[in-house]
Amino acid sequence: MKVIFLDIDGVLNTFYTFKKINEEYQKTGYKDVAIDLNRVEYLKRIVEETDAKIVLSSSWRHFCIAKNGIITSNDKQMNKLIEIFAHNNLKIYDITPKDVYGIRENEIKAWMCDKKIETFIVIDDDYYDLQSFVDKELIKTNYFNEDIEKCGLCEYHISEAINKLNSKQKILQKIKDDNSL
Repeated sequence: MKVIFLDIDGVLNTFYTFKKINEEYQKTGYKDVAIDLNRVEYLKRIVEETDAKIVLSSSWRHFCIAKNGIITSNDKQMNKLIEIFAHNNLKIYDITPKDVYGIRENEIKAWMCDKKIETFIVIDDDYYDLQSFVDKELIKTNYFNEDIEKCGLCEYHISEAINKLNSKQKILQKIKDDNSL
């Protein structure tokens, strides 16, 4: 199984997402969910190219209930995220468990403990508690950057994510090709 450990804030939304939502709220009184649909589209492309499962490692998971492979929530924002994912043929496969110290690296490792993981990536805008994944499985995004095109999950992250998730397949294919000579 290929897995994407997904953070939300700073990945599927950015400083600019919140700014836009607050501006809209000031005009209309309606406050939408803080999700950038362009970022969701980038995630969708990664999933389509890799067939990876999405495991929520974000603090948003605290508003979820995972039972028998189904993710539900009583939270309006979380339900909207689930709805947006469903509209884009995306599904949250599971959520990471809670670590007593709140260290996400431990939560991710605990989740993987009894699973058959082929490859995985962590998409997150932070790395302070993901140290063992830095320069390997971590796809580092930014919550804020002067250049809006370098905030959150960006188009330039897509190929990196796909390559990391499909790396085992590429190695096996190379071995197969080399042996066929």
